[in-house]
Amino acid sequence: MGRAYSSCSIIVGPAGVTVNTVQPDIHATDRMTQLYGYTRDSVIIDHEAAVARVMAAKIREGGSILGVCRWLQEQGVRATRGSVWTPQNVKRYLTNPRLAGYSTLNGEIVAEGSWEPILDRDT
Repeated sequence: MGRAYSSCSIIVGPAGVTVNTVQPDIHATDRMTQLYGYTRDSVIIDHEAAVARVMAAKIREGGSILGVCRWLQEQGVRATRGSVWTPQNVKRYLTNPRLAGYSTLNGEIVAEGSWEPILDRDT
């Protein structure tokens, strides 16, 4: 099954951050084990990685997870399988060591990954 990529632009202005996006045409089976922001081959999807970085920045700046969920819904950004982001999903996603380029096994960091990280390891 294939997937058509969409375009996404992130605008930072006096009113805050705005994401202009058109959701990609994604078949759920194409993304079942894929982490948001990466292809199955662990290549960064630029527009999704940009959204992930904004999510992390909002939390770093004192925002709440619920606030991030609301922002994602306002922007029309959907999770990997096309569902809305929930607070549980946002927390699980942003604390996933794979975003910082770490390989995990049973939830434990076991090595540095061979893929490019989306977030800085200090984040």
